[in-house]
Amino acid sequence: MAKQKHRVYKFEPIITLHNVTLAHHILVYACGDASVLPSGTDDCYGANPDFALCSQVVVGRDAGRESYQFPDEAAAFSIGAPWDPQYIQLEICYSNFDMLPGLIDSSGL
Repeated sequence: MAKQKHRVYKFEPIITLHNVTLAHHILVYACGDASVLPSGTDDCYGANPDFALCSQVVVGRDAGRESYQFPDEAAAFSIGAPWDPQYIQLEICYSNFDMLPGLIDSSGL
């Protein structure tokens, strides 16, 4: 958790080598204040109601897209101030269309 205000200007995907098509899309959500948030993994698109506090999309990355940088006119994404989101949820949805067994992924932003 950030203890002072920071501004995030750029999000850049880090895709595991050879998994460019596997990591179909990545979404980053800002989560509302809560003393307890769920952890672990679940289905994409907010299927688990425990993640209802994480509904504001901050940035998304679909297959083939590189980094995203906020325009100069934008205020960027603020973290660390008392009114900023306390938590961020990272959602990575996978598409293994070729049904390849044993794939391991550590992609992220």
